[in-house]
This record gives sequence, C-alpha cells and structure tokens, in this order.
Amino acid sequence: LWLTALVAFAQQDRGLITGTVTDSTGALIAGAQVVATSAQTGATFSTTTSSSGDYTLPSLPVASYNIRIEQSGFKAFIARDAVVSA
Repeated sequence: LWLTALVAFAQQDRGLITGTVTDSTGALIAGAQVVATSAQTGATFSTTTSSSGDYTLPSLPVASYNIRIEQSGFKAFIARDAVVSA
C-alpha cells in the first residue's frame, strides 16, 4: 500500500489528515482501514477509504501521528510523524 497524505490546518486546536491510498501500480485501494495514533497520547482515530481510495480523518487534536493503513492481501503501510498543527 502507498499513501499520499496532506495535513491541513484548522483555526483553533484541530486539524485533519487526508489522502489517497494506492498500490504499487497506482491502482486505487477501496475499503482499506486507516488508523492514526497520536504519538503523545496514544489516542486513535480511524476511517476506511472510499471507493476512490480517499480518506479523511477530521477534527484531530494538534499532535504528531503515526498512520497505519491495512487492506487484506497487502502488507501494512506505516507513515510516522505526520504533524497536525493549528
């Protein structure tokens, strides 16, 4: 699995992580489980990719996150230190 992620900024103490999950050929991966875990608190936030491989984790507290993406038949992908800041 591959991840394209954007970290957006909010007006206060919240932000979001959004991206698209594809395989090594560029094919979109629908139904993948996306979990962001705060490196500071251990809090987790999860979602599933859409039919177009897109996902959004909204209203995340300001922190650094490790993002894990899993889909049956693929090796898990982990992105470390995705920073959400206000």
